[in-house]
Amino acid sequence: TSQLYAVHVFYQPCNNRAACNCGVAIRVSDDVLVMNKCSYGNNIDDSTVIPFTVTLYRNGYLEAGFRV
Repeated sequence: TSQLYAVHVFYQPCNNRAACNCGVAIRVSDDVLVMNKCSYGNNIDDSTVIPFTVTLYRNGYLEAGFRV
């Protein structure tokens, strides 16, 4: 069987250089897993500690085949 899925990545400026990947959201059917380490401020550097969060949005049973 095949799974319908979508993957979105999140970027933010880092260290006055290019953008850094700081999060990802993965949707399988009607379930969404979000892994986030993005900051919502403008002053991000190597010394900034940002907690890593994992959130699962589940509608009923977790979609068959959805593995974390």
